[in-house]
Amino acid sequence: MTTDNIKKGNTGARLDPEASSVKFASHEASATIVYVGLLSSLKSYAANFPATSRFTVPEPLRITTAQMYVNSVELTGAPGGTGRLTINASAPDVDNDGSGSSSNNVSWEVDWTLVERKLEEHPDFKDLFTDPTTLGNIDKWRKIPDEYVNYMAQFKIPDSLEKPTTWTALTGKSLKFCQKIAKGTEAYTIQVPVVRRITQKSGSSAISSNKCGQRDTPPRFDNLATVWLKTADSWAKNGLSRWEHREEWSGFDSLDEDLYPAH
Repeated sequence: MTTDNIKKGNTGARLDPEASSVKFASHEASATIVYVGLLSSLKSYAANFPATSRFTVPEPLRITTAQMYVNSVELTGAPGGTGRLTINASAPDVDNDGSGSSSNNVSWEVDWTLVERKLEEHPDFKDLFTDPTTLGNIDKWRKIPDEYVNYMAQFKIPDSLEKPTTWTALTGKSLKFCQKIAKGTEAYTIQVPVVRRITQKSGSSAISSNKCGQRDTPPRFDNLATVWLKTADSWAKNGLSRWEHREEWSGFDSLDEDLYPAH
């Protein structure tokens, strides 16, 4: 018998309760589970814990959470052909984000951006363009020939563009709108919320079709706007088997029902 076959104690992979732990903090739980034994056996056993896979907490250390997600796996060699296998795992928090993934693999971003809109869409003026009379008056003012530019500067409209005989002054919102157009103000900006979700996933098979350019409500922060468009959806590989899925939603107070019909 050689000394290579002589090892002290039980070298089979086993749970080491003194080195293992389970921790609960706020809404999250984490675990560090340690197995010791023959290095060759532990190396094979480590294949049972791929990153982001579900992991069952051993019964001796189970408190309330049985299922966790593998964050990292560490295999360490020791003298005499033995070793230590350390599994770092975590449980999702109680705030379900709707992504179908562990919340520890999901991060969120929320910011506000400026979007430009035509002046005709402003709440103070949009009613002008649903009334044929006011719409016609504004259109006539815009088309006044250059020879009558002095009347245009006075915000007056003719009875006829070809052979005007009388001129009528614009009033109310029509006047206010044309005054802004005359000053070069043809658009305005509004703040809209932008919600982004970044999800870490394994395997390219997770890539699926997206809803870019369509109505789609984000699973979180949907209270920031009345209606939403999905404005970005991309995948990027950041490791040997890890994919980063980035999704973006932009919120608005309203959308054109003809262009963006509700589902």
